Amino acid sequence: MAKDAFHRIMALVGAFDLDVGRVLDITLDISASLLVKSFRFFVKFYRCSSWWPQNDVLDNIQWEDQEFGTLPSWALPGSGRWATSDEDRNGLQQARQARDVQFWDRVRDVGLDAYFELGARCITNYEEALPVLEAEIPTQLDGRGKELNENQRKRANENREYMRRTKCLPPSGNADAAQLLGFKLRFYASPARDMEDVLPENLIYLAALLIKIGFISLRDLYPHLYPLDDDMPAYRERLEKEKADKERKERPGGGVNALAAAGALADDTLPAMNRLRNENKATSGANSPKSDKKEEEGKEELPEPTNQKLVLLKALLAIGALPEALFILGRFPWLADVNTSLPPYLQRILTRMLSKVGEESDPLQGRADLQDTKCQLSDTVPDVEGVLKLASRQKTRSRRWLGLDEVDAGDGVEQKHYYADWDDNIPVCQTVDDVFALSSTFLGFLGFKLGLDVLNMTRMLRIAKRSLQQDSSDSNRTRWLDMMRRQLVPALSLTKHNLNVTEEVWDLLKMYPLTTRYDIYTEWFIGRTSRSPDVKIALDRNKAEAKDVLRRITNESGKKGARALGKVALASPGVVVATFINQLESYSNMIPGLVDSVRYFSRLGFDVLIWCLITALSGQGRDRMQADGMLTSSWLQALSRFVAALFTRYNIVDASPVLQYVASELRNGDSTDLELIDQVMAEMAGVKSDINFNDTQVLGMTGGDLLQSVIVRQLADQRHEKKSSAKRLMAALSGPGLTGQILVSIAQERQMYPHREDARDMPLKVLGNNLDKIQQVFAQYLDVLRTNLTTEAFDAAVPGVLELIEEFGLEPGTAFTICRGSMLKKMAEVDAAKKEQQKAELARSKSQEKTVVNGDAEMKDAVEMSGKVESEESSTVKEEKEDVAMAEDAPAADTEVEAVIKPASTPAPPALANGETPPWHPVLVSIMDGLPAVAPDLAARVSVPFFVTFWTLAPQDIHVPMEVYEAEMAKLSSELNKPPERNESSAARLERMRNRPVLTQMIEKLRAEMNDQITGPRGLSQVKMWLNTQKKHWFPRSSTKAERIARHLALLQDCFLPRATMSAVDALYCLQIIKAMHNNATPGFNTLYLLDQLFNKPRLVAIISQCTAREAENLGRFLFEFLKLLARWHSKQEVYDKEALGSQRQLHGFAKSTDADGAPTGQLEYEEFRRLLTNWHNALTNSLKDCLKSKEYMQIRNSIVMLKTVVSAFPALDFQGKGLMGTLKDLAKEEPRTDLKLAAMSLLGPLKAREATWVKPQHFRLAADGGKEEGGSRAPTPQPKLNAKAEEFKPSASVKAVNGEKAADGKSTPADVKKETTPVTTTSTAPAVQPRGPGREQSNRQTSADTSRHGPPITNGASHQASRDSAPSRPASALPPRPAAASVKPLPPRPSERALPGRMERIDDRHGRLDRPDDLRQAPSRGQSPGHRSRARTPERDLRGSFNAPPPPQAGYKDDRPPPRQATDSRYPRDDQRNGPRRDAAPSVAPPARPPFESRNSVPAPSPVVSSPHPDRLSQIR
Repeated sequence: MAKDAFHRIMALVGAFDLDVGRVLDITLDISASLLVKSFRFFVKFYRCSSWWPQNDVLDNIQWEDQEFGTLPSWALPGSGRWATSDEDRNGLQQARQARDVQFWDRVRDVGLDAYFELGARCITNYEEALPVLEAEIPTQLDGRGKELNENQRKRANENREYMRRTKCLPPSGNADAAQLLGFKLRFYASPARDMEDVLPENLIYLAALLIKIGFISLRDLYPHLYPLDDDMPAYRERLEKEKADKERKERPGGGVNALAAAGALADDTLPAMNRLRNENKATSGANSPKSDKKEEEGKEELPEPTNQKLVLLKALLAIGALPEALFILGRFPWLADVNTSLPPYLQRILTRMLSKVGEESDPLQGRADLQDTKCQLSDTVPDVEGVLKLASRQKTRSRRWLGLDEVDAGDGVEQKHYYADWDDNIPVCQTVDDVFALSSTFLGFLGFKLGLDVLNMTRMLRIAKRSLQQDSSDSNRTRWLDMMRRQLVPALSLTKHNLNVTEEVWDLLKMYPLTTRYDIYTEWFIGRTSRSPDVKIALDRNKAEAKDVLRRITNESGKKGARALGKVALASPGVVVATFINQLESYSNMIPGLVDSVRYFSRLGFDVLIWCLITALSGQGRDRMQADGMLTSSWLQALSRFVAALFTRYNIVDASPVLQYVASELRNGDSTDLELIDQVMAEMAGVKSDINFNDTQVLGMTGGDLLQSVIVRQLADQRHEKKSSAKRLMAALSGPGLTGQILVSIAQERQMYPHREDARDMPLKVLGNNLDKIQQVFAQYLDVLRTNLTTEAFDAAVPGVLELIEEFGLEPGTAFTICRGSMLKKMAEVDAAKKEQQKAELARSKSQEKTVVNGDAEMKDAVEMSGKVESEESSTVKEEKEDVAMAEDAPAADTEVEAVIKPASTPAPPALANGETPPWHPVLVSIMDGLPAVAPDLAARVSVPFFVTFWTLAPQDIHVPMEVYEAEMAKLSSELNKPPERNESSAARLERMRNRPVLTQMIEKLRAEMNDQITGPRGLSQVKMWLNTQKKHWFPRSSTKAERIARHLALLQDCFLPRATMSAVDALYCLQIIKAMHNNATPGFNTLYLLDQLFNKPRLVAIISQCTAREAENLGRFLFEFLKLLARWHSKQEVYDKEALGSQRQLHGFAKSTDADGAPTGQLEYEEFRRLLTNWHNALTNSLKDCLKSKEYMQIRNSIVMLKTVVSAFPALDFQGKGLMGTLKDLAKEEPRTDLKLAAMSLLGPLKAREATWVKPQHFRLAADGGKEEGGSRAPTPQPKLNAKAEEFKPSASVKAVNGEKAADGKSTPADVKKETTPVTTTSTAPAVQPRGPGREQSNRQTSADTSRHGPPITNGASHQASRDSAPSRPASALPPRPAAASVKPLPPRPSERALPGRMERIDDRHGRLDRPDDLRQAPSRGQSPGHRSRARTPERDLRGSFNAPPPPQAGYKDDRPPPRQATDSRYPRDDQRNGPRRDAAPSVAPPARPPFESRNSVPAPSPVVSSPHPDRLSQIR
């Protein structure tokens, strides 16, 4: 039919002598008009016409093609078909597949040039034909000198140049037809057109069709296209401006403001009629003046012509003419950037190229029936049988058009491109390698616009994921990583918030490690990729959307805006999170709402969120500390709080990256991120770092785990409520191996922070505050690990003690603190296994006893084993006797010097060499053996066995807080027995009944834990026995005075003080272990030497100066507990004799001398102890005063902190308190630093409140010779004649000086007091403190006789500064006893002193003032007569101490602040030249018997608790 039509046209041309060119022109117009409907006819028509171009090729050129062309087979002459048959289609498919394989190989060789060879005829003998191609056709002239066939010559030369450059034959084409089309196109861009003359789209598409089938050539048509190449840059600028305006208007909030565009509002103040009249005038234009100028009628300006090159490019891409389209696109690659309608054409070709490999990666490629339509209900009325009628769905109608394929837009019609075989020359990727070849060539034209098409984007991602799953080699991973970094991942920003694409990107990203993903995010959001035009526009749009959503988010609407924010974050989560963080840092009060708003983030969004948080935490040059250096910057605090809340709220968020960042910063010496660790531990694990315990809570923390949990719950600790988040935290720490790294890093930072370069110029206040923060976080992190990790997991993550010391450089005390929990758990397991083994052996021996007839030997073994299992207490006396015997065989003085230099080897007694089994615990043996090697300096100072034992034990091992257990059980019992309320609701009643079993169970658990703490496998009794077996191996029994001083000083420096400053609980532990060593009569340990070294003025000043605020508080608690113990011993001689010296005077703590067996032969008597206690108080007072007057910030601040801590027990003397108060008043007036001034002023109140409890020095010292005490207030008075032969005046140990203490007669005595051959009796000046021995009754009678004979002594007041040498001596018996008839009503005991039911009250178990009643005593009169002061001067004291009257009610030791010492009394007892040299401590020798530890289960004989007032206050009590 097409051939017949052409013959008819030729007949018309011949018949009517028509112009052939005009006929072709008209034919082209008709073809353009009927292109969609009749394109097949016109293709066959042009192919069979004489206008079809001929192949003019040089005779010596050989070529080959791809066996099929762009002209379909049905268009060839002689074909009677109008479409490709199935047989031809299969053949073409095979030919195309073979062509594609060769094509992609060619692409890998030559790159993009291979695309221009598609459908081309490649020259096979190029080398032979090259000389011909290089030669140009010469010019032929006619007879007149004019060139013949100039156009043919030029075209031939152009063809030769084309072949020479491309190695292919030039594409065929009819130049006349191309010129005719060009003339048509040029008309629509010329000024001759009218307003209605718009370029018809079908004309361009006809040109594209003719180019594809080869009827015309693009090189013939291209010169006619508008605009010219030289004008394209101007066109580009215009398109870029239009695109920017469009993007700005489409951006949220970027459009025209409606309010700004609105006109002026009407004036409401005018009357209604006037306003209406004005509006009518404005509308009618009555007031508008007439224009003087005449309207000029001009020609309408023509619109800008259509860019024909761009339209032709789209048409070529739509029809599949890829080489010609790439020719235009190669000349102007920016067309895809500035024109938003062009990328869909490129995406369509890309879809075809990825079709084969993409289908193999589709998740449901085997389900071809997924798109099959299902039957639908055709009628709602069922048929006769009751069955509803179903009918197949009506297929969607399709309609052909010039554009691209479009899905049904709702009208039931699907748009399809008119040319179905458009992809006949599009190469298809066969393998993954071809995909990479495609990405390096054609995909570059799309760039990041790949994300605009969801199908192509998803296919590329799935291809990559499948390839990585099948081939995980480094080369494959590397090339995919490069493509992801370069194109795939950033293209997500151009998607339209598609969750599926986001999840596909995450599935691909998670195959790479964390650091690789973060590198991609960095390049994506802040690197070079973020500055790409397409990505920048997309990021700006997403940022505007995020701001629009965040503007409406509050703490109440966080959940409502979460979906909108999650949708915005699908495309560019980094930009959204960055905007999110900026708002977070500025408004930290919005943290709860912002945490809620991220609940719908994708997995990729959460991963990018963590990266953004790490980037923000790094600071990027911002100050991480505030200007004063004390606190963390507000932005860092806000980020830390948000991170902690985020990790706690969402299980999907992985905390490991942030923790890795913190660990890295700690390794680099940056401790500012510890704020983040603090917040994360507090939120996820529920453990806070800034917990302050009161006295009761500190005592309760020495109990078991259950009691500790009860205590911490009272302080808002949530560790028991956050088990799930704590478990996730432990997983985040243990996954990358950060558990031990962070712990060791914090410990190293705590140790090295003061020595860093940046800390050199740091103020001491800032330095101390930061050290406290590091210590708090260290304790918090360690507590979290101990709470949530098993012993095995902790040991697997944290190195051992020796490794921490040797390899990580930690101090031994810190290393033991880290490993203490694991070591104690191992020791408990070993002890339990040993006990079970002993029980098994006992049971086996009993079973053998029944079977053996003559079982004497077996019975004997069984009895011995039973005794060993039940109790080892009976062996204590025997071991101590052996101790004394072994001491006789110890080396002499020449080895004692070596003992000081190398104490690591000397503390072990010779008995170990004689075959005695070492008493060390099996768990500690390896540590004791290896510690001297890793810490030789420490081993040279301190006994290694004692050091290991001291740092291994916990407060729970040596003390059981019975009062706290009883108080908590009583509280639970009261709640259990609480009567119901009158108007109790049913819900409340059910809740109360439901809680009753819980409360009962809690009481039983507390009682069971209390019993286990006493008698359990690692209870107090077992630890007591274990310490008793090894105490004799800790220190040498005999040594010189210098060695003893060095030993006790080393104990302070390496053991007691370092641990006491760690925490309040450790401070209490140090006091308890000292008390236990004292009560156990530990050989070689002397409490007197320890106190002398502790209460040393220069040393105290140095210690106070070196402490931080928290350390000063902990040290103050340690001193507070020590002062309370000393005050208890100071209160009564009976208490002192029983607790300080021992019931048999066998304790070594205050021994002045020992015999050859090592037993104490001379003890520090009661009056001597009271004088020494006064000296120690003076030392502490003078130290604090010197620090307060030093002008140094740290000394002043620390002394105030310490004084606040010990104010409940210190000062005790009035001149000390007044002196401290005066110093504080001067400090409050003169100190320019506000914080110190306020702290000093706040301390004056507690000191003033305790002023009533202060006593005179003579009341505190009670000199045995009756001489005037230092600071006394009485003048010398005539003394009555006394009986020199009375029992009270016989020489005794109480009147001799110890260690150079000045004797009562003013003469110095030697330090070593001679041993008494008779029992030592002490005569006390107080009637309530009677001397020991048979002389007690005689002393009382003698005192009564002296009183009746001489009467009460008369004394006058004297200055406190008078020298004690100037005061005459006064016999002790001059003080009359309290009259028997004068009954004094004792004050009621404090609630903490009342004995609990069923057991005796223990005064030494009270720690701090837990609950004190109101002070029942009236303030003493300041004008009392001397006669009144002489009455009953030293009556029986109360149990709280001789100088302690009932204090006013206070909350705890922190609220009781002692006053300063008087400034006029500057004498320091240690510096007094009149005093002799300091006394020597007696050699420590194990006593023949050791008193057992005092425990809660031991019930002493009941004794009434009497609280006697001070003699100066007797007259005030009625």
